[in-house]
Amino acid sequence: MFKKFFRKEPEPILPSFAPEGECAYVIGDVHGCLDPLERLLSTIEHRAATVHPALKTHLVFVGDLIDRGPYSAQVVEHLRCLSSPQMKLTFLMGNHEEVFLDVLKGNVEGMIRWFDWGGRDTARSYGVDNLGLLPISPEQVLFQLQKRVPKSHLEFISNFQPYAEFGDYVFVHAGLRPKTPLSEQKNRDMRWIRDGFLDYEGAFPKKVVHGHTIVKDPENRPNRIAVDTGVYMKDGALTAAFLYQDQVEFFSEAA
Repeated sequence: MFKKFFRKEPEPILPSFAPEGECAYVIGDVHGCLDPLERLLSTIEHRAATVHPALKTHLVFVGDLIDRGPYSAQVVEHLRCLSSPQMKLTFLMGNHEEVFLDVLKGNVEGMIRWFDWGGRDTARSYGVDNLGLLPISPEQVLFQLQKRVPKSHLEFISNFQPYAEFGDYVFVHAGLRPKTPLSEQKNRDMRWIRDGFLDYEGAFPKKVVHGHTIVKDPENRPNRIAVDTGVYMKDGALTAAFLYQDQVEFFSEAA
């Protein structure tokens, strides 16, 4: 009975602010969809040059650049070569990149599973055309994939970060484990988590901006912002969240 009257109320979630004089565009899961990516980047570059040229601009990708869509290799090459004197670029490791790197180290069984959830499209984008051999000689398919993925792509993806901080925000691919400091978060949770994160309504160490879980429209909740709007799906789009001061604005390009 006493617990009912003296139950501790949850801490209020305070507004989140970007660093003074800075802004960020946080782009959701690209999944091998090159055309909407190029259109969205064009919009962002125009805004950075004309709408807020005095601000230090961050361009952040929350991971899952590859798989599912038809142009994974082309997306990776485009972003690997992307440079802008106006913007600082940050790339985060997604679960699809994690699996891709593991497969290329020689994980044949992992490759077979990966093909079932988007890897087949990535292999094709790198010019691997012997996929009919998969049931009888998966090792040969893996050999072709290893041969065709450029070393520059491996080095680029291997250097993706687990998370990044920006004022009162933290950017991560999938989410965070509640009630756990950033320094103690596990890579697996940051790249794969859903249960325990999506339904948590309390405060995280900072407001989380994430992809990984598809939403019909981008969401700005008190404790997190979701930007994966399923670009590879029918009626999906590629979304960027724009963060400036205490403002949040969304920009999307249909597939």
